Amino acid sequence: MFQRTYNKIWYKIRKKLKLGWGNEEIDYQWPSKYLPIVSVRSNGSISDENGFNITYNKSSRRPKIAVGLIAIGDIAVGLFSMGAIAIGGISLGGIALGLLALGGIGLGLLSAGGIVIAKWLAAGGIAAAQHIAVGGIAASFTAAVGGITLSNLSIGAIALGYASFGVIAIGYKVIGIIAIGNYGWGLIPLTGDAFRSIINLFKK
Repeated sequence: MFQRTYNKIWYKIRKKLKLGWGNEEIDYQWPSKYLPIVSVRSNGSISDENGFNITYNKSSRRPKIAVGLIAIGDIAVGLFSMGAIAIGGISLGGIALGLLALGGIGLGLLSAGGIVIAKWLAAGGIAAAQHIAVGGIAASFTAAVGGITLSNLSIGAIALGYASFGVIAIGYKVIGIIAIGNYGWGLIPLTGDAFRSIINLFKK
């Protein structure tokens, strides 16, 4: 998804600035190559306006590195970076590393994408974070929300954690349709509370 989004944005930038429109290499740096505020560099990869049909310049397979405050290229490094590999403050790309990382694979303080790792918040297909994770498979130390979750506070279809809420909830304190834990409630309660209640009935 992020690669296609990147391709579509890349297509529009090239068309607007008339950069590398004949499958040529792109080497645009403004105001100068010695102090680039804007850097756009590519080995000639192109796609259609929908982000599909990528081809490459046969004469140059090596990716170009764009460095600047705003960097766009095969490999981009900048305050705002967009590329197949993007590194910077705000990064968008196939592989993104930054304070805010959006990519197929993302690593940052805040990350979103396919497979993501973050310190504060991670949201993606597979998400891991120190504080909050949201995703199909989500894991964190503080809180996780998603399909399959693992965290101190876990909310999901299958939730595992100290405090778990889900269809299947497993933990110390649990609430779920199937609840497995020491304390909690469920339609099918496999909890210490339930077993203690049954034992107390026989004691009376």
